[in-house]
Amino acid sequence: MKNNKKTPKHQGTISTWGKIIVAAIEDMNGDVEFLLTSVGLKLEDINKVDSRIADIQLRELYQVCSNELGIESFGLYLGRYIKTFTFQSLGFALMVSKDIHDFLIRIENYGSVISNSAYAKLHLVESKQRFTVNIYKDQEGKPLIPPAAIEAFFVGLLNILKELTNQDLADVKVYLPIETPTNQQVYQDSFACQVQFNAAQFAIEFDQQTLEIPIISANHVLAEHQDKLVEMYLSKISSNLEQQVYYRVVKLLNAGNLSLDSLAEDMHLSTRNLQLKLKEHDTSFQVLRDKALQNEAQLLLGNSNYGITEIAYMLEFANGAGFTRAFKRWTGLSPAEFRKNNQADN
Repeated sequence: MKNNKKTPKHQGTISTWGKIIVAAIEDMNGDVEFLLTSVGLKLEDINKVDSRIADIQLRELYQVCSNELGIESFGLYLGRYIKTFTFQSLGFALMVSKDIHDFLIRIENYGSVISNSAYAKLHLVESKQRFTVNIYKDQEGKPLIPPAAIEAFFVGLLNILKELTNQDLADVKVYLPIETPTNQQVYQDSFACQVQFNAAQFAIEFDQQTLEIPIISANHVLAEHQDKLVEMYLSKISSNLEQQVYYRVVKLLNAGNLSLDSLAEDMHLSTRNLQLKLKEHDTSFQVLRDKALQNEAQLLLGNSNYGITEIAYMLEFANGAGFTRAFKRWTGLSPAEFRKNNQADN
């Protein structure tokens, strides 16, 4: 029950992530070729434009790097190498976002550029906003990417935000679902903020005032242009039309503007043409809408304190009863049953 979303068929992480691992290995005088080949990777594969690294290889690479280089907290070390350009087209969109909130929403919408083996979500928990990252699991129940990858991502993310806002962001709080380490100071030094171990999930907590801090290089026109480039990239790496449309369905749902007409406009198609294309692929707007609503509902039920009626209204259901009927049709469980099972798993 922990994995609220369906695991994608083809997992992978952006190749520039491999490049920062190579940079870290070189700086420690490690044997790049030996470490890469030990997990079936070649340097030329990582250097290919728009290539992806299979997550089973990435998972093994973290382990061998940690062992061979003698760094227990390899993810924290790696995080210092992460820059906006690590995320390619998404990185440029992040640089021109309006504020920290806008920055995080872009990662939520387009995080699969970085890796489609995890997903991010910004949501309210009590009076704070938490940016959570959840990792998909394979058929054996193993996380597709190691915790060290998320630690690296969080270190890099906070460093990028500090640079783009010229703020120290000392008031944020990092949550890590790992046992309290012997050397806690290395985590405090890496994140430069409060860190809580043994957490339920990976998260960074912000207050509303922090989310409103502007990005120094904000540019609305450039941001919209970069969003289109990101969507083009996602369409390119997606293997079918259904997945391409689903990316846009999720984006519009998060923006509170999801309808068949708005989806068609976003895809530069007529409503009729969009319906025909979806029919050719044995799906429909309603099917994709329900899929997005189900995923969003499961995420809110599993990772927030919102009441069931509140979630129903957030997802634009007329009432709690209608939401409960829909959720039971999707999952075979009532929202209350799903939440209870999820809490038991945690």
